[in-house]
Amino acid sequence: MPAFAHLHCHTQYSLLDGASDISKMMDKALSDGQKGVALTDHGNMFRAFQFVHEANKRGLKPVVGQVGLVRAF
Repeated sequence: MPAFAHLHCHTQYSLLDGASDISKMMDKALSDGQKGVALTDHGNMFRAFQFVHEANKRGLKPVVGQVGLVRAF
């Protein structure tokens, strides 16, 4: 089976949309056999450095992103 990684993952820093703890998210990705994991919180990157550090500790490829909203004028 080809490698797989979820590319739309929110943590507790995506208010009202995510509740995942970074360490638990990494452990779950490892137990599922994923090679990488993404962080795509809404409107912030407060835990990007922690996310990359935790992924590197576990041998996972970190993919850092952000969900941004664009308002039409």
